[in-house]
Amino acid sequence: MPLIALDRRAITWDRRTRWLVVAMGALAGCNLLTFFAAMTVTTVAVATLTHYAAPLIVAVLAPRLEGERIRGAPLAALVGMVGLALIMVPGATGDSGQVVLGGLLGFASAVTYALLVFVVRRLGPKIGEARVISYQGLVAGLLMVPFTIPELGSLSTSMV
Repeated sequence: MPLIALDRRAITWDRRTRWLVVAMGALAGCNLLTFFAAMTVTTVAVATLTHYAAPLIVAVLAPRLEGERIRGAPLAALVGMVGLALIMVPGATGDSGQVVLGGLLGFASAVTYALLVFVVRRLGPKIGEARVISYQGLVAGLLMVPFTIPELGSLSTSMV
């Protein structure tokens, strides 16, 4: 937070900037939720390896979203995805249903992280990197508060 005080950049909080901050927090929160959900249903190895598909997704999306072309990136991403699929071959490790579910959750965390990268890239020049980091944690934390209250899962209309 002290770095924010040093950033004297003039900020215009237009509609797009506000929505990008909300999207950033939502993506960061979804990334955390799906990654930790993956670790609870499958092995740490499967959850982590599928989460690390994020750079492959960024490499595939960057030409469309950023206009950046990296020679060989689509082929490398395809090879990486095939490798990830082989890790999740049913029966290869433990309960195949849990491996697939965990792998899908890990891949969902990779997708949300990859999208987060593009949102952060757009926000940095608008509000400054220190604010990006601070607001990401703040908004994600606020959006995840309902998940911290155990009683919410057992609420019913008769309790109101």
